[in-house]
Amino acid sequence: MMLSERFNVVRLSSARELMSERKSLRKPLSAAVFGGLSSGIDATNEEIRNVSRALGRKSHVDIYAGADGTAENFRMMDCRAPEIIHIASHGFFYDAADTLKPASLAGRTSPMELSGLVMYGGELMSAEDIAGMNLDNAALVCLASCDSGL
Repeated sequence: MMLSERFNVVRLSSARELMSERKSLRKPLSAAVFGGLSSGIDATNEEIRNVSRALGRKSHVDIYAGADGTAENFRMMDCRAPEIIHIASHGFFYDAADTLKPASLAGRTSPMELSGLVMYGGELMSAEDIAGMNLDNAALVCLASCDSGL
């Protein structure tokens, strides 16, 4: 079975085209944006404001900034994900032998446990935690973080 037989595949060359593609649909676009979760990356507050503005007034955007940007609020998207998820936060990736990794990761060896996001208050959310969530409704997920390429 070909992918195009299972899904409506549309090639877009930019996020702006996603908004143009959505204009023909009546249902408002839903989004969750996370940013401003830790000190030292204040630009993420501006980033999530710009993302929210770009989505426009016809979209429903939940903003999780500062103290609202908790792992608990992220987990609330399990089985209820919006169509767009934008995360602007610190990312982390540690090697199992890394002596500088946080104590909460001691004894862990799986790359999925040793990589993830830093949420508000320095709470770590591992890639394994996120992979275990049902985010099937999300059509676009944007991760803007340090070490996201790792």
